[in-house]
Amino acid sequence: MRALAGSAAVLVLGFGFSVAASGPPARRQAGAGRAAVSLSTDAQNALVARNCAVCHDDEARTGGLSLEHFDAAKAEQNADVAEKMIRKLRAGMMPPAAVADRPDAAVLKAFAESLEARVDAAAAAAPNPGWRPFQRLNRAEYARAVRDLLAVDVDVTAFLPPDTVSQGFDNVADVQSFSPTLLEGYLRAASQISRLAVGDRGATASATTYRVAENTSQYQHVEGAPFGTRAGCRSCTRFRRTATT
Repeated sequence: MRALAGSAAVLVLGFGFSVAASGPPARRQAGAGRAAVSLSTDAQNALVARNCAVCHDDEARTGGLSLEHFDAAKAEQNADVAEKMIRKLRAGMMPPAAVADRPDAAVLKAFAESLEARVDAAAAAAPNPGWRPFQRLNRAEYARAVRDLLAVDVDVTAFLPPDTVSQGFDNVADVQSFSPTLLEGYLRAASQISRLAVGDRGATASATTYRVAENTSQYQHVEGAPFGTRAGCRSCTRFRRTATT
């Protein structure tokens, strides 16, 4: 009975983890619906030097951006700047319309397509899905998960604080911060829910300590463990040294 209660408590803690990878995700499919462009990298660099770097230089840094040393042949190495340039070019905002020697629209379009082609090709060669922070179940998701797993309806508002809302959503990772107080709330909820699940309000949780063998690496992903984790063990029974209840 106690072992079952402990297992149920683990099931209803309500945490979710995901892989973290740095960098922004690619926003276009490389080459999708794009005609070949003929603007050479030398022509692109000349356009930048003549029409862009005069304002966006190291000294003025208009808009907080310097293009004095921008090299179109290496645009993928400075993709964040290239993306800013693409957005401004596509919107017709740069170079400013008031500039006397502003290049033709066709030239600016070719320039934008050239930058897009190079940045997108690099993204396709080395895809980067981006990253996301820690994410957990919100109160509504937690209550439904408990009901689906254990067929127990619980008012989780008695245990968990209200969820923070961002842009009308309370289940996005950027507002699901975690704190020791919130962890205690999940633990209290798990303790009560596990007792209800086994039908014994007086049941107490049991604790078992598992220790990983000293010669087992704790720096690599363990086969069979959740994706994105490292260290720990998938089945610790053979490493058990101590057990307490």
